[in-house]
Amino acid sequence: MTALEAQIGDLQTEASRLIRSLDTQKDTTEAETRAAAKRAEDLVREVETKTKEVDTYRERLKQFADYDELKRELEIMKVSSLALPSNPVLYAGSSSWLFAVCRVCGDGPGRDV
Repeated sequence: MTALEAQIGDLQTEASRLIRSLDTQKDTTEAETRAAAKRAEDLVREVETKTKEVDTYRERLKQFADYDELKRELEIMKVSSLALPSNPVLYAGSSSWLFAVCRVCGDGPGRDV
């Protein structure tokens, strides 16, 4: 019977070792799961922050959407005010102030209208 008792002792030792190993693996898995969940939450918050930031930049960009149009209109106004008959220098060089306006805004072929 001592051989059977020794075999039972060995099996109990092996079972205890396997239980400890299983408990260690469970603890490790739980810790990794918690770390992954925390990382996922952090990434979700980061994505939300970046989305808000992108939306803010889009709104700011919309404010400047008509920049080119305003710039073009300003150039037309500048040329128009300089090309009026009250400005003899520019007016004397072209047959009409409309010529200068068309040249700047690109609405004409660049010839007298």
